[in-house]
Amino acid sequence: MRRWLEWLCVAGAMALVLWFYHWIVRINNGFEDSGDLDYHQFLVRSWVKGHLYLDKERSPELLALGSGANRGKSVRHDLCA
Repeated sequence: MRRWLEWLCVAGAMALVLWFYHWIVRINNGFEDSGDLDYHQFLVRSWVKGHLYLDKERSPELLALGSGANRGKSVRHDLCA
């Protein structure tokens, strides 16, 4: 009888862990394709290619800003200057 109760407790704990894992993945859209919002997949793809940056194309809005080195030459926002 005691052995059966121990087995039931272990099976119940395993079921609880599996349910919790499924719940966490489901609320984070883990079972669906997130498209452009899946930054973890972009990072994994980049690491497989040997890069340290995300394997994602930059948005046209960011490209329109230009280089950060060329912007704001007339206005200084340095705290150390």
